[in-house]
Amino acid sequence: MFEIADCDSGQSITHKLKLYETYRVDCYKFFVDGKLWKERVGWINILAEIRKVLPRVARE
Repeated sequence: MFEIADCDSGQSITHKLKLYETYRVDCYKFFVDGKLWKERVGWINILAEIRKVLPRVARE
């Protein structure tokens, strides 16, 4: 399990990511905050999606 704390908005929001093995090599069942995101996904796609949904916010 991974926890990501998003503090860019001024308040801390924590997201919990869980990965479970599948029958395919280097593929995982991926849950975000307890909800199934993908039945079978690889690391590259997991990291790409995290970058999309949690973009960095520029400071003013």
